[in-house]
Amino acid sequence: MSSSVQKLLLTVAAVTLATSLESGAAKATPACSTTMVLAGGDGTVPFSSVSAGFCVLALDKLYGNFNLGNLPTNGSMAFQLASVNGLEHHQLSFNGLFLNNTTYTFGYDVAVADFAISHLLIIGLDADFTQTVGTSTLTKFTTPKGVPPLGIVETKIGPIVQPGSDTSIDYVPGVTELLISETLVDGGTISSILNTVNELVLPNSVPEPATLALLGTGLIGFGMLRRRLPRLERAVVA
Repeated sequence: MSSSVQKLLLTVAAVTLATSLESGAAKATPACSTTMVLAGGDGTVPFSSVSAGFCVLALDKLYGNFNLGNLPTNGSMAFQLASVNGLEHHQLSFNGLFLNNTTYTFGYDVAVADFAISHLLIIGLDADFTQTVGTSTLTKFTTPKGVPPLGIVETKIGPIVQPGSDTSIDYVPGVTELLISETLVDGGTISSILNTVNELVLPNSVPEPATLALLGTGLIGFGMLRRRLPRLERAVVA
């Protein structure tokens, strides 16, 4: 992607964020009584550490309101961060000994931390899961809704994603918080469920409001270009 296109996208996003904040858009809201800080954005948290009011601050991402449902009690959450072409990719993996012929339901809240809300926007959510055999389906809904509005529905036969599956949601021009709920129908040998938040780093300065009128048409192309950017490589968890 050329530097001029990147600058256009960043400017449009910055103006949109400034407008939303002025109109009273909500900031990060996970309810936290205990917060584990992962200063570099990477780390592992066992499910056994998660209780009411438990949050994780992974660099500038605040995770909380965890509802682990019936996920394996001996499992863990793994946080990972990568930056590619002006995008930050925050990955959260739910790892454990998943049982065949079992349906898992769980969810959590992820938000841009208050100290970073002036220069970051969540523009997409990617999802995947690892398995070797069997047929399994992962369904994911978010609030607010994005594109596609029905969320993510991904089916795999063995390790292969089936045609027609949705594996990502776009939030153009961007949001600062997502409430995520997931259902996994395990029909195989699943070892990990992966979620990747794609985040745009905004420029330090915000243009005059008049600039918005000149760049408004760039919003439509923004979502299409986002899909062409490299994504964080998903590691298969043994």
